[in-house]
Amino acid sequence: MGWRNLVLLTMALHQEGQLLHVSPDAHGSEHTRPTDLTSLLQNKMPAELVCGRNFTMIRTEDGQVLGCGENHCGQLGIGTSNTIEDRPDAFGANTGCGDRRERPALVSLLLNRTVLQIACGDFHTLLLVQEQSTAVFACGSNLDGELGLGGGELGYRRTCRHQTEPAAIRSLAGKGAVRVSCGGSSSFAVTEERVVFSWGRNDFGQLGLGHQQNVSSPHVMPWLPKGEECEEVFVVGKNAGGLLGTGIRGGPPAWPVPQLVEPLLDKHVTDIQCGVCHSVAIGRSEKTGRRCLFAWGCNSHGQLGMPDVAIGEEVYRAREVEGMRREQEQEQEQEQEIVSFACGDHHTIAITSSGKVLAWGDNRYGQLGLDSSTSHKLGDTVVTSYDPVLHPRELESAWEEEEEEGGEEEEEEDGEEEEDAGRKEERRVELRVWAGGAHSLVLIRRN
Repeated sequence: MGWRNLVLLTMALHQEGQLLHVSPDAHGSEHTRPTDLTSLLQNKMPAELVCGRNFTMIRTEDGQVLGCGENHCGQLGIGTSNTIEDRPDAFGANTGCGDRRERPALVSLLLNRTVLQIACGDFHTLLLVQEQSTAVFACGSNLDGELGLGGGELGYRRTCRHQTEPAAIRSLAGKGAVRVSCGGSSSFAVTEERVVFSWGRNDFGQLGLGHQQNVSSPHVMPWLPKGEECEEVFVVGKNAGGLLGTGIRGGPPAWPVPQLVEPLLDKHVTDIQCGVCHSVAIGRSEKTGRRCLFAWGCNSHGQLGMPDVAIGEEVYRAREVEGMRREQEQEQEQEQEIVSFACGDHHTIAITSSGKVLAWGDNRYGQLGLDSSTSHKLGDTVVTSYDPVLHPRELESAWEEEEEEGGEEEEEEDGEEEEDAGRKEERRVELRVWAGGAHSLVLIRRN
């Protein structure tokens, strides 16, 4: 079934071209209000958009993969990291500039392959590809072994060669990977047997391997339940500022062995997103029974969405985002639920089933799409700064239902009425949000 209506909104700092803008005045500018870029995509309907720190990857419904934004490590996978101005983009124009790409560029190496999923770290990209079995490809920075291409154990911050085109991770061939994920400089894959592989940077034990040495090829994460369904949430890594959400203060600075997050037991968590110093999970509220968000970590910029937690305070125990619950209670009659959410470095964005977009946290670059600016005089100059947003705030209407044109037409046959009713039942709406370091994307489309 095709999609007949699409809205793609972007907002934030357009420093490296990550917002897909093509205006010559766009580079280095801040887009503090949502900008609709639907026309830029032309006939390339996106199935998935994924944000790295300063770049964006796009997977289209016809199987193509495009990338734009920062590319100094080759994370876009277009075959080069510093001469892309000589390569035509996906729309037939040469608009590259040095180590960034300001218009989506085609990842030509994957043209004849079916890409199932994309994940992005700070400076690297993983792609789950359908072949005889599934395969995992990687490109971008390999500074800490995050590409999983082998070559022995790596010392901390050892300089390694960047990979400018997607390369297959041979050690995962035939393992049946079904999902990939990235931390800043670490990588993960889950197989159909629910075995978790991890590799890359491991200075705080974030790979869950029981030690704190970087590894350059996928290793099985031990101690986790395998081959059975499990709704428990485990965490590993740096143990400071409430980052793990277990409710435990103190202890060793790093947890290289998975720890159970007891506050999330029986919350039916289905997804977790991480920022630099905060994490957000989606599960079921004990009070309302609806899907809601839980957050923990450092509230350095209000990214937890908890008005009772001051800027700079830390939440050590995962708890429900109460500001989000109030939004849902106000719309109780409409049965609103969170359908998608994402974490940037220090901000959070979510969208409800009605298309209401909510954002909170750091807004220094306008990444929330909200006007939270404060103007003050510095000498003879008026300076505008963007204040953090401490609780979920709604963006202006991100989309509107198309009004049906024309009046009611009389139908002579009952069969036509039944067919029309069937078409209405088939109508679907897809609502998704993504966040990079300091940029946000909202995708809204209807069939």
